[in-house]
Amino acid sequence: MNSRIETQKGFTLLEILIAVAIFLLIITIASVSYRSFTDDTNSRAASSDLHSSLVLARIEAIKRGGWVRVCGSDNGDDCNSGFGEGWIVYHDKNNDGVFDNQDAFIKREEINSAKVNLSLATEDGAALNSVDFNYRGFTMQSAAITAAKGNFEQRLDLNRIGRIVSR
Repeated sequence: MNSRIETQKGFTLLEILIAVAIFLLIITIASVSYRSFTDDTNSRAASSDLHSSLVLARIEAIKRGGWVRVCGSDNGDDCNSGFGEGWIVYHDKNNDGVFDNQDAFIKREEINSAKVNLSLATEDGAALNSVDFNYRGFTMQSAAITAAKGNFEQRLDLNRIGRIVSR
């Protein structure tokens, strides 16, 4: 008797289904990890950007010998909102609390509110739309700054002497 053993070429349907299931499981785990990574990165980036703007405002207030304000702005041209869309930094030469043509523009920063929720509040929880630094680099009120996205939150605390601490 002459029997031939035929070798199998290719994969069976069951093997392909198992490979696809394992691949989909790995992709699902990776996408959840990637989402967490981007949420954490976005909250840290917004917090870092605001931190650098506050430090700049403090330095400029001391250097210029007057009031420098960081205020929320949704269009980058005036102080008209909270910090959720962005902010501007300017030297308030006439100390009227309004950004006008007499004031010196210093910096504009825009953030994508879909990527992160940024808020400032006083010690008693009232929302802040601006932070002012005087000629000594001090502020009029302490503030808690929170940048949050998903399960991630980055917090900064600003005290009255102008010191910013990351939590």
